[in-house]
Amino acid sequence: MLSFVVIKPLNSAKDWALQALNFPTFNKSSLEENFKPLATDKDFNSNFKLGDKVLEWEVTSVFGKREKPCPSCSSDHKGVDINTPIGTPLYAIGEEKSASSFHDGFVDVACPWNPNNPPEGMAAYIQSPLLPDTEIALFHLSECYSGRHPVGAMIAKSGDSGASMAPHLHYGVKVKGEWIDPPRGYLMWILQGKKPQSTKPIVERLRNAIAGQESNHDPIAVNPHSNALGYGQVMPENIKSWSKQCLGKELIEDEFLKSKENQIKIIDCKLKEGLDLTVKSSANEDEQIRKVASIWYSGDPNLFDNPKPQKYGAGDYPSIKDYTETVLARFKKQ
Repeated sequence: MLSFVVIKPLNSAKDWALQALNFPTFNKSSLEENFKPLATDKDFNSNFKLGDKVLEWEVTSVFGKREKPCPSCSSDHKGVDINTPIGTPLYAIGEEKSASSFHDGFVDVACPWNPNNPPEGMAAYIQSPLLPDTEIALFHLSECYSGRHPVGAMIAKSGDSGASMAPHLHYGVKVKGEWIDPPRGYLMWILQGKKPQSTKPIVERLRNAIAGQESNHDPIAVNPHSNALGYGQVMPENIKSWSKQCLGKELIEDEFLKSKENQIKIIDCKLKEGLDLTVKSSANEDEQIRKVASIWYSGDPNLFDNPKPQKYGAGDYPSIKDYTETVLARFKKQ
């Protein structure tokens, strides 16, 4: 979950009052029509190359040394430029508000502006408390709305201000005080108002999350307390019936442990069954994932928020609530 706090002073107290009463919003339906996922799971943290396309716009300058495009421009470029037209909306990135954190669901934006200096023109500076060493900066804006905004609100518009040779957006990221080659994912998020999602199938992501939690992805793991087996820690008494259902043939325990491929087929089969069930009972994707994880862990989707610590034989285990929240977090990281 991301939520942003001010990292530079606001222009005035008036900014806070105005934005509290009248902040820009965005059209979710139109964003859904234009939304594009990242091509691969690793693309969120990948870097840009000259000429890359970001939605319909082109990367015109990348991070690092370059020939100065203007007398006041830097030869050591601290970000990435894309040729967005003036007025392109830029959105507050972060997760929807939850009960777990006061900051969730809101973005605080600082918009320092001096018409003569700095050369970046109108700018927006943002920082997430969940990324305490990271700052995000957007330069050459035509509009910027300082103050507190809900996630998904429009916080700025790209422009042609400052030392700009043509309309464009400069996007930069600083980590521990040093500018870095900025990752693709945050810019996609800022331009679309929605976090780029993995293109990996949901069942595969959920299986990876559960396998990471259950066995650390070890297909020959055997639980010393329950004798649960393999990649997803399937209970021994389920091996025959699940393999019959999902593979069309019964496996014994040794056969199950020797084949990671068969384990994955069985796990995916049962997770899809769980997803088909939970989709009917909940419209919220996070809750759906947690309910499937609850089925895997406890057999009951409705126990996904149960806070009681679990015990099996001599072993102490997380509550169903903690387990399903951890699986959801693993799921979202993919």
